[in-house]
Amino acid sequence: MLKAKKVAFIFVILLFVLVVAQVPRTEASTNTSEEKALSFLSEVMRLDTSKYTASVTQHTQENKGKEHITIRLNGLLTGQIDGELCSSKEK
Repeated sequence: MLKAKKVAFIFVILLFVLVVAQVPRTEASTNTSEEKALSFLSEVMRLDTSKYTASVTQHTQENKGKEHITIRLNGLLTGQIDGELCSSKEK
């Protein structure tokens, strides 16, 4: 009887270890506002951002959740392009 309990206990421990080993280890990916703005330019505006060097020149956040991001794109043939993106996070 004692041997059966030991075998059952080892089986439960082994099963627990196998279940814990199968849990996916992922991290939450949170994009910053700057990353979202650059993603907007490439995905929505269809701007080929590989041809530009992008830099955030200004990032302000007002009370009530409104954000203003000014981005400067430097291109070899186009020179500089400044753009301002605004977002509002209403609740």
